[in-house]
Formats: sequence, C-alpha cells, structure tokens
Amino acid sequence: MNQLKSTLKQTVLENIPKVQAASDSTGNAIKDVSNMLTSRLNNVGDTLGNNSYKHLDTADEYIEQYSIYRYYAGLGISSVLLLILICLVFGLLCGICGKRPDGYGDDCCNKGAGGRFLIFAVAIIFLTFSVILAVALASFLVGTLTRRAACDSLNDPANDQIVNYLDQFVDLNRLYTDLRAQAVRSRPKLPVSDNVEQIHIGELIVACRENGSIYKVLKLNNFVDIDTIREFPEQYGITRELNSLTHKIKIDPVQILTPEATEDIQALKASKLNDFDVDKFTDNLTYNITEYNLNEIADKLRDVANRVPPGKEMNDIKVNLKNQALHLSSY
Repeated sequence: MNQLKSTLKQTVLENIPKVQAASDSTGNAIKDVSNMLTSRLNNVGDTLGNNSYKHLDTADEYIEQYSIYRYYAGLGISSVLLLILICLVFGLLCGICGKRPDGYGDDCCNKGAGGRFLIFAVAIIFLTFSVILAVALASFLVGTLTRRAACDSLNDPANDQIVNYLDQFVDLNRLYTDLRAQAVRSRPKLPVSDNVEQIHIGELIVACRENGSIYKVLKLNNFVDIDTIREFPEQYGITRELNSLTHKIKIDPVQILTPEATEDIQALKASKLNDFDVDKFTDNLTYNITEYNLNEIADKLRDVANRVPPGKEMNDIKVNLKNQALHLSSY
C-alpha cells in the first residue's frame, strides 16, 4: 500500500504543472470572453444612450422652458372656477336668506344682491366657457393619447402597431449589423454566430418583462456564440491532460488475502454451517427453556426456607434457599 501511495503521488506531481497550465489558459480565455462581452454591452448601451438621451434632453429643455406657463394657465383657470363658485354661493345665500328690496334702507345682502351675484357668475361662465372647454378637451386628448401610446402598447408590445412604427423609426438591426462587423474584425476568442436574429423593440420589452438574461434580451448571440465555451476544455488541453494523467496512473493488482486465507474462506463456505437452520434456533428462543414453572419452584423454595428450624448453622441454609428462589423468580 505504501508503494501504491508513493506511485500515485509521484504520477500526480509530475502532471500537475501541465494540468495547471491548461487550466490557466482556459481561465484566461474565459476572462477574455467576459471582458469582450462586457465591452459589447457597453457599446450597445452607449449607442442606445446616444440615440435616446439627446431626444430626452430636448424634451427636458421644452418642459423646463414652458412648464411655468402651464402653471400660470392652471392657476388662472382655477381662479376663474373659484370666482364662479364664490358668486354662486353668495347668490344663493343672499337669495334665500336676504329680504326683498323695497328701496328704503335696504341691507347689502338682500335678494337683489343675490340675483346680481348669480348674473355675474353666469356671465363669467359664458365668457370663460370656451377656454374651460378647450382645457378639458386638451386634457382628455392628452390622457387618451397617453393611454393608447403607453399603457396599451406596454400590455402587448409584441403585437402593438405603435411599437411596430417605433421599431421602424429606430432600426436596431442596422445598429447590430455595425456591431457585428466590429466583432468580426476584432477576432474574439468566441466565433461569431452564423445565424443573425432580427431584434425588435417589442420583443425586448417582452423579454425584460419575463426577466430574461441580458444575453437573451439583447440577442448577443448575433455577436458571439457563447455555447462554444463548452469546447474550451478540449481546445485548451484540459481534457487531453486529464486523459493523459488517467492513462499514466497504472495500478497493479493488489493481493489483500494470502492463498491460505483464501483457502480457509472457501473451506468455510463449503462447510455444513451453511445448512444451519438459524430460524429454528430463533423460534426455540420464543418458547420456555424448561417445561416447569420457575415461579412455582421459587415458591416451594421459600416455603422450605420458612420451615427450616432456627439455629446458627441453619440460617445459612435458609438464606441460600431464599436467594435461589429470588434468582428463579427473576428469570
């Protein structure tokens, strides 16, 4: 066994540098692929950002420039509505609670003042009705368009018409064609996939909603075929070195038993012990070993011990009989 242990240790030590070198080569190749994929993702992110951030920045500029006017317009419309409400409330209060005007010493809050408040409120309503109607119509249109363009489109982006129009306007396939050409020129560790899958914005949204990986969402298989990583162990020699190590480990047959011990085992196998009925032995253990009742014998011994006459020499006999009775009772 010591010789076997020494042989195995020597063989493994001789092949460890080769296996380690192959493992390092594979690890470096995987690291290069990881860096390349990270670079591709950064390129895609930069390209998408350059095509989208400028439009978002333009929208932010318009919002910042004209949002103050929207605030003033809302404040003006709210003030007009508040004025109409105040006039209606005062008109109703004065008309219900005020006195009829008689021309002599009238109060300011009589029914005539209530009528004037109501007339003023109606006049403001007629004068501002077109403006309020235009604002309400604009709000309705904006809400409807937002619901149709955003909410309905995101419910089923793969089959939505607006998303399809947006997909035609923002041609991601042209962008991917340029990036694929760069990937071919860079000669990465992984070969570029032969099959080019078309990418669509609706499919991107659906894949993101399903929590797909970034590799599948952006269809990076158009740039690199990540499945070929499984061939790295063979390509960089790990499999070859491990097979070589396996072939170099040759263990001679090890004899554990001596010929005499083998003969003894064979003789024991051929002996009549194989014919021994163990079940019959275990069955006999379930029956009483003797046909006599041990408790009755113990009672008889106690009865005899009680009949032994007292005396110094007879006490030992009496104690011995009781002890034997106790032993029989315990079985």
